[in-house]
Amino acid sequence: MIIKIVKKKNGEHFRFALFLIFVSISVFILAFLSEDNGITGQVTATTLSQVASSDLIEFEDISELGTLAPGKYYIDGNGIVYWIEENGMAKIAKINYLDSSQKGRRVYIDFEGNVGYLIG
Repeated sequence: MIIKIVKKKNGEHFRFALFLIFVSISVFILAFLSEDNGITGQVTATTLSQVASSDLIEFEDISELGTLAPGKYYIDGNGIVYWIEENGMAKIAKINYLDSSQKGRRVYIDFEGNVGYLIG
Protein backbone atom coordinates (compact mmCIF):
# COMPACT_ATOMS: atom_id res chain seq x y z
CA MET A 1 0.00 0.00 0.00
CA ILE A 2 2.78 2.44 0.88
CA ILE A 3 4.61 1.61 -2.35
CA LYS A 4 1.49 2.42 -4.40
CA ILE A 5 1.09 5.76 -2.62
CA VAL A 6 4.73 6.70 -3.19
CA LYS A 7 4.60 5.76 -6.92
CA LYS A 8 1.48 7.79 -7.70
CA LYS A 9 2.23 11.44 -8.48
CA ASN A 10 -1.24 13.03 -8.76
CA GLY A 11 -1.93 14.33 -5.21
CA GLU A 12 -0.95 11.15 -3.38
CA HIS A 13 2.16 12.74 -1.85
CA PHE A 14 -0.07 15.02 0.18
CA ARG A 15 -2.07 12.04 1.52
CA PHE A 16 1.16 10.20 2.31
CA ALA A 17 2.50 13.26 4.19
CA LEU A 18 -0.75 13.51 6.17
CA PHE A 19 -0.52 9.81 6.96
CA LEU A 20 3.05 10.25 8.29
CA ILE A 21 2.01 13.24 10.40
CA PHE A 22 -0.92 11.27 11.83
CA VAL A 23 1.34 8.34 12.71
CA SER A 24 3.93 10.65 14.29
CA ILE A 25 1.34 12.43 16.42
CA SER A 26 -0.22 9.11 17.47
CA VAL A 27 3.13 7.72 18.58
CA PHE A 28 3.93 10.94 20.47
CA ILE A 29 0.55 10.92 22.28
CA LEU A 30 0.86 7.23 23.14
CA ALA A 31 4.38 7.78 24.52
CA PHE A 32 3.24 10.82 26.51
CA LEU A 33 0.22 9.09 28.06
CA SER A 34 2.08 5.93 29.01
CA GLU A 35 5.24 7.66 30.25
CA ASP A 36 5.10 6.63 33.94
CA ASN A 37 2.77 3.62 33.80
CA GLY A 38 5.62 1.18 34.42
CA ILE A 39 6.78 3.00 37.56
CA THR A 40 4.90 2.08 40.72
CA GLY A 41 6.87 4.04 43.33
CA GLN A 42 9.92 3.98 45.51
CA VAL A 43 11.69 0.83 46.65
CA THR A 44 11.30 0.29 50.38
CA ALA A 45 13.11 -1.83 52.94
CA THR A 46 11.24 -4.71 54.55
CA THR A 47 12.20 -4.07 58.16
CA LEU A 48 12.52 -0.97 60.33
CA SER A 49 16.19 -1.62 61.04
CA GLN A 50 17.15 -1.42 57.36
CA VAL A 51 16.32 2.28 56.97
CA ALA A 52 18.12 4.99 58.91
CA SER A 53 16.28 8.25 59.64
CA SER A 54 18.71 10.20 57.45
CA ASP A 55 17.94 7.94 54.44
CA LEU A 56 14.22 8.74 54.39
CA ILE A 57 12.57 10.32 51.37
CA GLU A 58 11.46 13.84 52.30
CA PHE A 59 8.15 15.38 51.25
CA GLU A 60 6.93 18.92 51.89
CA ASP A 61 3.31 17.91 52.58
CA ILE A 62 0.94 14.94 52.48
CA SER A 63 -0.19 15.61 48.90
CA GLU A 64 3.25 14.55 47.60
CA LEU A 65 2.83 10.99 48.94
CA GLY A 66 1.16 10.04 45.65
CA THR A 67 4.59 9.28 44.19
CA LEU A 68 4.99 6.28 46.51
CA ALA A 69 3.96 2.76 45.54
CA PRO A 70 0.27 1.92 45.92
CA GLY A 71 -0.61 0.52 49.33
CA LYS A 72 -1.36 1.35 52.96
CA TYR A 73 0.78 3.77 54.95
CA TYR A 74 0.80 5.19 58.48
CA ILE A 75 1.89 8.74 59.40
CA ASP A 76 3.02 9.18 63.00
CA GLY A 77 2.98 12.38 65.07
CA ASN A 78 6.49 13.37 63.93
CA GLY A 79 5.68 13.12 60.21
CA ILE A 80 7.44 9.77 59.69
CA VAL A 81 5.66 7.66 57.05
CA TYR A 82 5.56 3.88 57.53
CA TRP A 83 4.61 1.38 54.84
CA ILE A 84 2.14 -1.10 56.38
CA GLU A 85 2.71 -4.66 55.24
CA GLU A 86 1.30 -7.98 56.43
CA ASN A 87 4.18 -8.75 58.79
CA GLY A 88 5.09 -5.28 60.08
CA MET A 89 5.82 -1.70 59.16
CA ALA A 90 8.78 -0.17 57.37
CA LYS A 91 9.89 3.43 57.84
CA ILE A 92 10.25 4.99 54.38
CA ALA A 93 9.63 8.75 54.33
CA LYS A 94 9.38 11.98 56.29
CA ILE A 95 6.77 14.72 55.78
CA ASN A 96 8.07 18.17 56.71
CA TYR A 97 4.68 19.87 57.19
CA LEU A 98 1.59 18.20 58.71
CA ASP A 99 -1.65 19.58 60.08
CA SER A 100 -2.62 18.28 63.51
CA SER A 101 -5.51 16.34 61.88
CA GLN A 102 -3.04 14.46 59.63
CA LYS A 103 -0.88 13.13 62.46
CA GLY A 104 -1.43 9.53 63.52
CA ARG A 105 -3.48 8.72 60.40
CA ARG A 106 -3.50 5.71 58.10
CA VAL A 107 -3.63 6.55 54.41
CA TYR A 108 -4.06 4.56 51.22
CA ILE A 109 -2.37 5.38 47.91
CA ASP A 110 -4.05 3.93 44.83
CA PHE A 111 -2.51 3.01 41.48
CA GLU A 112 -3.21 6.51 40.10
CA GLY A 113 -1.33 8.25 42.94
CA ASN A 114 -4.41 9.45 44.82
CA VAL A 115 -3.97 9.72 48.61
CA GLY A 116 -6.94 9.00 50.86
CA TYR A 117 -7.51 8.47 54.58
CA LEU A 118 -8.41 4.98 55.78
CA ILE A 119 -11.42 4.86 58.09
CA GLY A 120 -11.57 2.30 60.83
